[in-house]
Amino acid sequence: MLMRRALACMCVLVGCTGRIVGSVDEPVVLPPPVDETPRECRPVPSPMRALTPRQYDEIVADLLQDTSRPARDLEAPSSETRFDNHADWVSMDEVRLRFYLSSAEGLATRALTRQASVFPCAAPMAAQEEACVGQIFDTFGRRAWRRTLTADERTTLLGVFRTVRALSGATYNDALSAVLQVVLQSPQFLYVTEVGTPVVGATRPTSRLTPLETATKLSLYLWGTVPDVALLDAAEQGRLETKQDVEREVRRLLASPKAREGYLHFASQWLETEHLADVSKNATTFPLWSPDVSNAARAELETFIGDTYAGGKNYAALLTARDTSVNATLAPLYGVQAGATSLPASRAGVLTRVAWLAAHSHPEATSPTFRGKSIRTRMLCEEVSPPPPGVNVMLPNVTGPATIRQRLSVHIEAGSSCFSCHRLMDPIGFGLESYDGIGVSRTTDNGLPVDDRGEIVGGSTAGTFTGPIELSQRLADSPEANRCYLTQAYRYAQGRTETSRDRCHLDAAQRSLPAGASLQDVAVAITTSDAFLTRETLP
Repeated sequence: MLMRRALACMCVLVGCTGRIVGSVDEPVVLPPPVDETPRECRPVPSPMRALTPRQYDEIVADLLQDTSRPARDLEAPSSETRFDNHADWVSMDEVRLRFYLSSAEGLATRALTRQASVFPCAAPMAAQEEACVGQIFDTFGRRAWRRTLTADERTTLLGVFRTVRALSGATYNDALSAVLQVVLQSPQFLYVTEVGTPVVGATRPTSRLTPLETATKLSLYLWGTVPDVALLDAAEQGRLETKQDVEREVRRLLASPKAREGYLHFASQWLETEHLADVSKNATTFPLWSPDVSNAARAELETFIGDTYAGGKNYAALLTARDTSVNATLAPLYGVQAGATSLPASRAGVLTRVAWLAAHSHPEATSPTFRGKSIRTRMLCEEVSPPPPGVNVMLPNVTGPATIRQRLSVHIEAGSSCFSCHRLMDPIGFGLESYDGIGVSRTTDNGLPVDDRGEIVGGSTAGTFTGPIELSQRLADSPEANRCYLTQAYRYAQGRTETSRDRCHLDAAQRSLPAGASLQDVAVAITTSDAFLTRETLP
């Protein structure tokens, strides 16, 4: 108990005396932009944010080889962008703070059982204990705080070690555990700040992120974890100053398997498939559905998306390619043999995958509304208002057999109170009615022929189409949909919803993209943009 009280006081001390490192008193000159834009883009704010539960788990796995994912039970943040790293929604409330304080002790305890593989030294002789702790500051401490510790911080942390070590009966492991807990409970670990350094000659108050702030932002965006040693070295050795420097490091990060996992995390939220494991289906209506099928469908979608991203392919490939990896569990739903590497000609891209179709359906039926809304909001970046209070959202009863399309038709009839919103969603979803509620191809619905003619209303993508292949191709060819993809990636990279100021930055990023730009090219365009590398100067 005495040790815990001492540790708590020391945590407060470190939090109060620690400072944000990486900014200096002298202003820096921002390198000239790679692409000149027709007008000056205004800098945008960059609020302080806490680590997300997913980032926390990835970081402790990275630093401590601890794959217990202690934050998995924390409520995942939700936001208007649907991305879990939205700054306005990632707050340090009392529940989360208590969790971080309590989990640090368990993480430290488990780390001590594998010191030899986690830290540069282990079980030192008494005379070498403080030297070993110093090496831990240089490795674990540096990556945890995303920078080299200052002399004052090293002195404070060494004071923690000495204080606990001096307690009656305390061992080296007790003292090291206290240090680890202080590091993991500190604001330097739990929060991400972007202060930057004022830009000389800027017409508006603008600060460029320091190289270390840039390194952290890059790594959290592309990998979901802290910078590796090479990226920290680049930041601290003057090799992360220009946009060319940033692009070089981004390309290196993108070549890592961590980038694939980071992209899949983004894609699952963009496509709204992250909760597929929780999707339930009526066993009578869909006897083929099971947890094993759900897992196989998720794996197949992730393999397709990950290969598309890592393989340097573009946005159109996500919507039109038929590449697959189907096991024996999933094969019957696609009507192919186990081990098939290509889907039937009736399918193309993510919208025809079992995982996406099942995630956007009701437990007992399809849902043109859910499917259409997801495409409207996630692929065309157009918001759809929720039903007004008091509106009956139940489908009307009909006499005799009827398809889902026929029952929904009342919502898109002129004069209906539901017309204005459902007209934006249902006609898109009708184009996917050739797949049932778990993504199996079908030609009938409730014994009647399926009608998969659809329409996109409004915008540059507007027009009629028949079936999923035409829908997918229309979206792949759409400038509006391609711009929306850039916007979604930008929202995730910035951890916030775009404002009117961001339109200029998005325009500049779009102009910088080469013809047929790959998904990775989009990431480069975002991370080398002024919006990513600068911020509005703090008052």
